[in-house]
Amino acid sequence: MEYEKSIFENIGGQQLKKYLKFADHLLKFTKSHYDDMSTFWVVTGEIDSKLAGPLGRKWLSRLDLEYLYFLLTKNDLSSDDELIRPELNTSTVDHTSTDRILVKVTKRTSFDSYLSEDLTESYLQTLKNEDNIIPYDWEEVDRDNLEIDEMDSDFFIDK
Repeated sequence: MEYEKSIFENIGGQQLKKYLKFADHLLKFTKSHYDDMSTFWVVTGEIDSKLAGPLGRKWLSRLDLEYLYFLLTKNDLSSDDELIRPELNTSTVDHTSTDRILVKVTKRTSFDSYLSEDLTESYLQTLKNEDNIIPYDWEEVDRDNLEIDEMDSDFFIDK
């Protein structure tokens, strides 16, 4: 998955520091607390348009918010030091889920019988219940996923 870079990469040091002070003030004004990126994501979602407005945007992208989080947590805004900026990296992420899937499967076979017109579904069900026919071995001709329930889900990051 390829994304554009953050808008903050194109903003010069002094202008960016000025924006960071604005963002920091806005976050403190709304009494927002964040300890990690997950919390920051939720907190900034409530004021996203206010953070994006001075940049001429309606909202900030995921990468913009990650860049902003890094800048706010890794820099001392009261210092005159040059800003420490993040680098865009690519990580391999696996998502593993355990799903319960309700599947409708149609299987077909040629069935020899002397009953022709008297062959019924109930008779075939009786044969199946007594293992005289085994439809699981027949040719699959159709498969539909009717319902999928995610039972468990985890992400794994290859660092």
